[in-house]
Amino acid sequence: MKKAIENVEKCGKFKCDKLVIVNIIAAIILIAVFFYFMSGKQTVEKAPVTSTDCDDIVNPYMKDACYFNLAMRSEVHTDCIKIADIDQKDLCYMKIALAKNDKTICELVADKYYTRPKCNAEIDNLKTGQMK
Repeated sequence: MKKAIENVEKCGKFKCDKLVIVNIIAAIILIAVFFYFMSGKQTVEKAPVTSTDCDDIVNPYMKDACYFNLAMRSEVHTDCIKIADIDQKDLCYMKIALAKNDKTICELVADKYYTRPKCNAEIDNLKTGQMK
């Protein structure tokens, strides 16, 4: 207790003011760093503009997701071509076929036993006004 009182007495006005200023500057720097990384995170999460943006992605799952999202935004079935995972590619073709109400896109679906017939059936349902 006595030592704490001595430390308070040793802290002159100038030394204490200097310590407060250093702490304020450190807090400002930490806040600036936080906002810098948060703003950087927002730019990473933005959707790609072209398939060239997707080409640069190394992780194959992320690359497929990039092409898929690009195709969903553009509603152009040729954007599905670069998707490596066959199930995701089939889903891509099917969603665009449904969005465009176009059975010819269903023919691009590789799974001819389940996904392709489902694609055709759903388009038929859209044309007749039935929803499943």
